[in-house]
Amino acid sequence: MHSDRATRTRVNDRQGNQTADLLITGGRVIDTRAGQLVEADVSICGDRIADLHAPGDGPDARETLDARGQVLSPGFINTHLHVESSLVTPQEYERMVLPRGTTTIVCDPHEMANVLGQRAFDFFLDHARTMVLDMKIGLSSCVPATDLGTSGAVLRARDLAPYMDMPEVIGLAEMMDIGGMLGDDPVVLEKLELFRDRYVGGHLPLIAESDKLGHFRKLGLLDDHESVSHAEGAAKLKHGFNLLIREGTAAQNLEALVGLIRPENAGRLAFCTDDRHPNEVRAEGELDHIIRQAIALYDPSQHGPNRDAHVLRIYQMATLWGAENFGLRDRGAVEPGMLADLVLLDDLEDCRAATVLKDGRPVDAARLAERPRIDPQEYGAYGTVRFKGRDQLAPDDFAKPASGRTVPVIRIVPGQIVTEYETADLSVGADGNLLADPRQDIAKLVVVERHGKTGNIAVGFVRGFGLKDGAIASTLAHDDHNVIAAGSDDQQLARAVNRVKELGGGFVLVQRGEVVAEQPLPVAGLMSDRPWEEVADRQDALIAATARMGLSVTDPTMTLAFLALPVIPDLKLCDTGLTRFNADSHPVPQRIAG
Repeated sequence: MHSDRATRTRVNDRQGNQTADLLITGGRVIDTRAGQLVEADVSICGDRIADLHAPGDGPDARETLDARGQVLSPGFINTHLHVESSLVTPQEYERMVLPRGTTTIVCDPHEMANVLGQRAFDFFLDHARTMVLDMKIGLSSCVPATDLGTSGAVLRARDLAPYMDMPEVIGLAEMMDIGGMLGDDPVVLEKLELFRDRYVGGHLPLIAESDKLGHFRKLGLLDDHESVSHAEGAAKLKHGFNLLIREGTAAQNLEALVGLIRPENAGRLAFCTDDRHPNEVRAEGELDHIIRQAIALYDPSQHGPNRDAHVLRIYQMATLWGAENFGLRDRGAVEPGMLADLVLLDDLEDCRAATVLKDGRPVDAARLAERPRIDPQEYGAYGTVRFKGRDQLAPDDFAKPASGRTVPVIRIVPGQIVTEYETADLSVGADGNLLADPRQDIAKLVVVERHGKTGNIAVGFVRGFGLKDGAIASTLAHDDHNVIAAGSDDQQLARAVNRVKELGGGFVLVQRGEVVAEQPLPVAGLMSDRPWEEVADRQDALIAATARMGLSVTDPTMTLAFLALPVIPDLKLCDTGLTRFNADSHPVPQRIAG
């Protein structure tokens, strides 16, 4: 890739320069405003970029960093994620991704808030104040997401208001109450009005109709991260939404949307992970992984004949355009006055950080170890898995009396968090209860209320796990985060569900009646309190165990987590029963018989 000195980035000579704290010499700089490379030395004073200089003409500096043969990029920005879904605490997430070049994340603590309410905000804000990485927080807009299930907390506009002007708060995170917005629900409208002049994120899965998109824009929604097809993403761009292209563990949308990365959409696109497990970050990466993938998917018929321009456009998405989406004017470009958040790369297309600077200082283990530890106990985050009126459940609690043999079945869509509605004929046991059917790849699915409120237990069926003998249970079940489990029979379901409760939350895999792998997540039943490497090891072990069992999905824990989420199409199971949501027969999430 060639360098272009005719760039809009300012490059100064020695005249008038003062001593810098750090001078980076010999590298090429990505000008994210012009989409060009420029040869320049970069001086840094404190936590800010002081200036760019013609090569060899930089000021005196207390320290010098030789970047010959390297490219300087602004730090990467993950524009939407739930740290809880990474299975680790925010400080461990920082330790995991900051050395890979991600210097800013925009986080919605929606998962923990559905368990602990405002205490989740306090937990995340206190973390943000200790971290080297910048964690900007979108206040959770939908706690609960709907009234179709039982959550651990309810947050109204009055509960969000005390937090909205804190410097760590970016605005209102993904507004996912589609029915409330379409029906002008006063609870929803009060939250949107509170943030009328602030950032409001969208959540619009499979919605491409002009009237609906126009309505949501008028309500103040600014972006969307739920698009799964080129046509859907194009419709949202046309109606003024910015597009956050998601590539995570459960939802992998980059390949479907990569054709939208074109010059006419400049400034309108960014990247996010939403949910990504630490074993995958260790093996592949986080934002750096998405950058590599997006570059590798270059297609001249879609992106134009200039591959170099496409590569630089990907870096613009990962930096400046993400910053601009949230009005973060102090990052995303290597310019005077910007935060000195920099990633030094040996190769643009390979995108592997050689050195990361945050606030002008190198990131290393010693610096990250300086942070004070946040104790989850102080926020009531332990002991949150409670079954009302009982300590354990029995196999009989998961019986599904037959009112007929034909039943609704949730069909998993590989690589997506959307599901499809099917029906199937099931066998009936001697006791008059419906049975799972491994020959049809149909497992029993149960959701158990775990906040100690109702004692609800819902039973349904799911196709696509490849589960022949065993069960898997989890307390990470969007968005109410009740216990969800899939199994081949009631005995193994009970074994898995009871073990999850004993752990205080997490994942449990059972085969032939015995626990073969588990991932304890005792912090709100969502996060581990262990180092991220240990969590990654356990997740790898769990996935290896699922492979030995012959399961069809790579990471069944993430797939399982979305089977209870009624604001994602189509068929889901909450603790109160089955729900449907699709553009045709059920345009808003609603409860159905089954």
